[in-house]
Amino acid sequence: MYYYLLEPPKSRSDRVFQEQSKRFVTRFGVAGEMVTPNPARTVDELIEIALAKGYVTIVSVGSDRFANKILSSLLRIIEPIEHRIVFGCIPRFYADSPIATLCNVTTLEQACETLRSRYVR
Repeated sequence: MYYYLLEPPKSRSDRVFQEQSKRFVTRFGVAGEMVTPNPARTVDELIEIALAKGYVTIVSVGSDRFANKILSSLLRIIEPIEHRIVFGCIPRFYADSPIATLCNVTTLEQACETLRSRYVR
């Protein structure tokens, strides 16, 4: 089961990216619960909710900075022995995205395919 943490949009293009991401994850069969952090629910709280609900794949949707924030929270919250969590990422494709380069993805479609197969090239 997939639990998506969507970066709060800062612009119209961010909103378009999120809508495209939602369509693609549904099309690729990796749909799941999607949440966005806000002042009422922080990233830490949302991750704790995901773990309590039994999600095993937590996916960042947004910038590299947002993915780093989620990874930092995961490392702070979970006990590696108690939880086997898979971290996925659908990076916002900026020209200088190290995560997109690391995952060898250049399109949203490639990111969803990689997420579905749980494979990094």
